[in-house]
Amino acid sequence: GFGYDENDPNEDESLTIDEIKYALNNSGVKLEFIGFDACLMATFETAYALKDNAHYLIASEELEPGAGWNYMFLENIKEESTTKEVGQNIIDEYFGYYEDYNYRGNLTLSLIDLQEVEGLITEIDSLFSKTDGDINVNTFSKYARKLTRKTVFGNTGRSNSTYDLVDLKDLTNSISDEYPEETEAVATTLDQVIVYTKDNMTNTNGLSIYFPTNNKKNIDTILARYNDVKISKEYYNFLKNYS
Repeated sequence: GFGYDENDPNEDESLTIDEIKYALNNSGVKLEFIGFDACLMATFETAYALKDNAHYLIASEELEPGAGWNYMFLENIKEESTTKEVGQNIIDEYFGYYEDYNYRGNLTLSLIDLQEVEGLITEIDSLFSKTDGDINVNTFSKYARKLTRKTVFGNTGRSNSTYDLVDLKDLTNSISDEYPEETEAVATTLDQVIVYTKDNMTNTNGLSIYFPTNNKKNIDTILARYNDVKISKEYYNFLKNYS
């Protein structure tokens, strides 16, 4: 989720994704874009939850530096500017700001077309319904070796506080030998979903997804929260089976 209440010292939880979705659904407004000047929000789960509330999502796969976005992008908005142009400029100004200051940390920011997310869900369901059916006690170690990713966004180094977010295209590409048609369909749809993205990291393509990697202790809690958003049924079933 996103956003802690800084005025309430007793509030130790952020708004969950399903709470954000509920609020936007009841606002009566569809936005041109929803931008998160925050860490780790460029996820398949966020995009799915907010797909009916805006045309675009602008968010980062990785942690953001404390200074956040460069709001000088506001000076570049013209009356004739399209939302896509504004989104691309937000990303360019963000990277330009940190390049000017020789920032050496990880940077990612993506412009995601929420109108294309429904098609992505279809392709993810198709892939992981097959994967789920093929994982058993005899094949698990093979799939675990292939699916476990080296790049895990927001990795704190403490397993119990890691969110286990990995790049979606990188994850699905890891099983392309087993499911060539399905992984190609996911990659093709992702090219439509991710309109514009920049990063300075390896194995990073613009949209992440939850995949149990390091934080094994809290899998049950995470999956219970995951189910609240009612994302991809087939991927959720795969996660339960894999876990």
